[in-house]
Amino acid sequence: MGPRYEIRRLVPSDAGAHRRLRLEAIATTPLTFAEEFDRASARSIADHEAALAPGGDTATFGAFLGEDLVGMASLTPKRPPCAHIAKLSSVFVGREHRQAGVAAGLVAYAETAARALGAMRITLAVATHNDPARRLYERLGYAVYGIEPSAMRLDGVFVDEELRSKFLTGLVAAVADASLAA
Repeated sequence: MGPRYEIRRLVPSDAGAHRRLRLEAIATTPLTFAEEFDRASARSIADHEAALAPGGDTATFGAFLGEDLVGMASLTPKRPPCAHIAKLSSVFVGREHRQAGVAAGLVAYAETAARALGAMRITLAVATHNDPARRLYERLGYAVYGIEPSAMRLDGVFVDEELRSKFLTGLVAAVADASLAA
């Protein structure tokens, strides 16, 4: 039996751990995060505390092994008239905790949170070169609905993003399937 991870919403007191993990994510996978390392490292703990405060537009969830934050994912509900959609972003798991179900657990937690907010669909964007993440999203039922060419540019390198979506309710998924078949 492997380690037991706890997943919960991050709060302002998690700001230091969140900052460290986010910087690790950007440093180790720079072409998958839409933020440059210099800009990210200039953000203060107070900036992270504000981002994690309740009542903000985005909820960030963390996977903990004991006291250590080892993974994260963010969920941003859209505003009316698109409030039935939430966006999943910034999914990252530290290298030594990959292939342990942490990312899938974070996504499942975000899906539960999205349902609680009334969302019927989650969208996400994943770099086309990020095969492990693409396989994860495929396995979890996120279907490709488009490609955004040159979605990011870092140090002169352009990165295309695959746009994916998952319906969270059976009725909406059935209606979508029927409309695609028509």
